[in-house]
Amino acid sequence: MSSILPAYRPDAISKKESDLDRFIGSTTISELSSRLFCMGIDQALSEAGIRRFLDSPEFNTGADYFRNQEFSDSLTAMLLKLYEAAAVFGFPGTPSQHQQASRIDIALSIALIEALEGCGFSVYPYQVNDRLVQTFMTQRVMPLITFWRWRIVTGKALSTERVTSSTRNYFYTLWLSGWLFDKGPSSQGERWDLLHSMSADSLVQIIERSGIGYRKGFAQAIALQRKIRGHQSRGSSLDQLVRGCMKRAVFTFSTAAMLDTEEYYRDICSYLFEWAEKNYLPEVDDSTI
Repeated sequence: MSSILPAYRPDAISKKESDLDRFIGSTTISELSSRLFCMGIDQALSEAGIRRFLDSPEFNTGADYFRNQEFSDSLTAMLLKLYEAAAVFGFPGTPSQHQQASRIDIALSIALIEALEGCGFSVYPYQVNDRLVQTFMTQRVMPLITFWRWRIVTGKALSTERVTSSTRNYFYTLWLSGWLFDKGPSSQGERWDLLHSMSADSLVQIIERSGIGYRKGFAQAIALQRKIRGHQSRGSSLDQLVRGCMKRAVFTFSTAAMLDTEEYYRDICSYLFEWAEKNYLPEVDDSTI
């Protein structure tokens, strides 16, 4: 039996707001661990600490999920895999200066997809698009990862959009980045090559601003064209091209009417990049980027 992602119950409004207040209001990851998990950060990151939290009223109050041992085992294993992936970049401490946030996001995206897959979670776009799922996963399941990525890695205040906004929720963006550019387990060593080739800005253009929906073929065709042109262009130019492609795509094509074939996506993306090279790239003012 597959595990289903946990969510807030629709009537858990006050509990959801309370979680957000403690989440956003924390100034250090140790404080967040103490306020949300009622334990120190080292204990919260351990298998015993995770299991203790999953059995606590703090996790279960206002939660909507099928309570059984399989779920607890799956969620524990998933979190341990995420913590392991983040630890490569210094989690829960300050990462070294040469670490790029985009590399962290890509590594966590891959870890999330593979962990969900390996831990027996059955995940579909309509589930992840549910804000009750998004906010629960970000505020109660992986708040330490989210806080670390946005408060410690960037050194800035944690925006409520990373929790409450459907398009900017950190769990959602990690999952969608991995899901869109995942070429499948059968691809073996090439499974994540398209995602690894992407930059943070290009991912934002495709995921947050393009209205691409869940067209994996379209997203991967854009990424492939970007990768092909990467041998001739600098990263900033590639990002500008993708931005132009996505702007053109929004006004020219309806994803609902697209044919779901590799040839169709290849032809559309070839057109979009050629249009952006001729009409968008020369007009970009670098001071506005």
